[in-house]
Amino acid sequence: MFVGASNICKWVNTRKPGYCNKPCVGTYCAFHNHAVKNERPLAEACKNCKTNGTRSTTGLCQECGASKQRSKVWRENKKNVENRQSYHAVIVEREIDEAITP
Repeated sequence: MFVGASNICKWVNTRKPGYCNKPCVGTYCAFHNHAVKNERPLAEACKNCKTNGTRSTTGLCQECGASKQRSKVWRENKKNVENRQSYHAVIVEREIDEAITP
């Protein structure tokens, strides 16, 4: 252990389960303290398994299905956009019909 290091780094790893676990003086080791100061995004623990770190918008790691969840959200958004476009097309068509017919 380093002199004066009384804590263990609490940085959540994204490549392997668990924390960094290097000895440190504060909350993070020197490497991760530098990352925090440079505003590197912090990894959060997976919402499902709580062991793997993730930076995804879904909050899930790859093993818990982050890509499946992201695809599902993308499909829902695409479907909503298509529905809105068809709705607006009908409204524009009505306005054109109303403008043409006296």
